[in-house]
Amino acid sequence: MLSSENYMQSSNKKIKVSVLGKDNIGWSIDSDRKNTIAIFEKSADFEITQNIFKADIIYSVWYDTLSRPYIFYPLILLKNIKKVKFFAVITNNIENTPEKINKFKNLIDVWISPSSKTYNFIRKHALETIQIPFLVNKNIFSKLNKPKKELANLLEIDADKIENKILIGSFQRDSLGDDLSRPKWQKNPELLIKIMKNIPREKSLLILAGPRRHYIVNECRKLNIPYLFIGNERLIDMNQDDINENNLSLEKINLLYNLIDVYLVTSKSEGGPKAILEAALTKTLIFSTNVGLASDILDRTLIYDEKNFNMVIANIKKDANKEYPYAEEINSAFHKATQVMDEKVILNKIKNIFYEN
Repeated sequence: MLSSENYMQSSNKKIKVSVLGKDNIGWSIDSDRKNTIAIFEKSADFEITQNIFKADIIYSVWYDTLSRPYIFYPLILLKNIKKVKFFAVITNNIENTPEKINKFKNLIDVWISPSSKTYNFIRKHALETIQIPFLVNKNIFSKLNKPKKELANLLEIDADKIENKILIGSFQRDSLGDDLSRPKWQKNPELLIKIMKNIPREKSLLILAGPRRHYIVNECRKLNIPYLFIGNERLIDMNQDDINENNLSLEKINLLYNLIDVYLVTSKSEGGPKAILEAALTKTLIFSTNVGLASDILDRTLIYDEKNFNMVIANIKKDANKEYPYAEEINSAFHKATQVMDEKVILNKIKNIFYEN
């Protein structure tokens, strides 16, 4: 096969890409699909096609989509009759489910690893992989430099409720879809509750957003932990699924990052999470367990062990007293996130591995 350089010199042909994967609710996977298509559309080397039979690359933004029999077997057939390369994004901590690697080894040519941890894990299995983080829209997630009162007004929050409070953010879905009263073990909202129980309640306010927060809201109520839910809390009261109604726009989530003082990731298992990249781009202080891409983006002083969560509590109190504002660590995270999401670098990685023999 021609090298990338020779091929592009001898032909103006674009690499045709068909993007697969969606969740139809405007949540994480739909956002990934939108951002992936956008990055390919900006490139002179790639062209998006809806017709998989015309594609040179079939790019799945959610590798588990391919596991569905009505998708998996037709694509295996397509791979056998047409020269096409399959790229698939690892959206979770695949180290916990290594059997899935074997399941897809005859279909997926290139695994997209969002973190160094996942990249090294896939390489140990002698499989092709490139490291690309989850794609976050840098035009939406940014530092706004607006006062809290103005941000509160934009979010339709009573400014008096947040005055003189440490605002601690958590914007995710962490209740099980089939039983909204139970927590998702991967997101570990129990740890968030443990931390909040040990922060002075008169000085703090937990800002919650996102659908399926039933478990965390009910725990806050039970333990009298001060919180503010951004969305329609009535559906939580009725124990109804709010996956559509409380799925906030990215623009509103960006306002929330700019409003809060600190974001907490308490997860046990993650492919990302995107919150680390979003917080970095908005220059929001964030503390995270050592999951997913945390160590790729965050300074080690911002990463904590679940067994030593008292460090987080102490540091939040320090930040509230302005003893240690973490300016260097926040700027470092911003620059790292900006670098790893450089669109030219990402596209070159995809193009180069496509042309490899």
